[in-house]
Amino acid sequence: MDKSVQNHFALKAERLRETDPAYFYLYGKKDPKPDLTADGFARIAHDALESVAFEVIHYGMLGNTLAAAVKCTVILSVEGRRIVCEDVGEASTAESKVLERNAPVRFAATRARKRALAHAMGVDQSVIIKIMKGESVTYGEDYGVPLDDEPDVDPRAYQTRVAKPAAATRPASQPVSNPVAPVAPAASPPKPMSGDVAAVKW
Repeated sequence: MDKSVQNHFALKAERLRETDPAYFYLYGKKDPKPDLTADGFARIAHDALESVAFEVIHYGMLGNTLAAAVKCTVILSVEGRRIVCEDVGEASTAESKVLERNAPVRFAATRARKRALAHAMGVDQSVIIKIMKGESVTYGEDYGVPLDDEPDVDPRAYQTRVAKPAAATRPASQPVSNPVAPVAPAASPPKPMSGDVAAVKW
């Protein structure tokens, strides 16, 4: 589900908690869990509710009890968006409150409507727990932002180009032209021999 749609209904549930806390309750004896009544879900969805349809898919005896199963289809319209969801509710006279009223179809229909609305709006138990704890129920969006809101960004901002820094340079070595080989120093002239040595003949 689109998070903006879920936020829309989660905020409505949060406001309902502030104005009509009686719609919220705890159920279960060993491990009580927070929940929202069927009428509470209907209150949240009221402004967006386009249609609700029921279909009895079972009614008859199951063993020694009278049981019913009802399918509910809801259609919500939220700022041009159409959301269709369906779910099934069951009830039987095995439950004392159903037996006392002899109304398995009515109980099944109420449960089916509650489940279908909860799924269509995305208001599940985790959202209700957050509301009961006083925590934020939004998903990264600001309060009051339209569902189809687009960020106001100048498209030219994505076209800005950063100049490429100049490449680092270093002086090139100068080529040596016509290299000259080193010249060995000239040999010293021979020293004249003394007269005695020069007179010797071998």
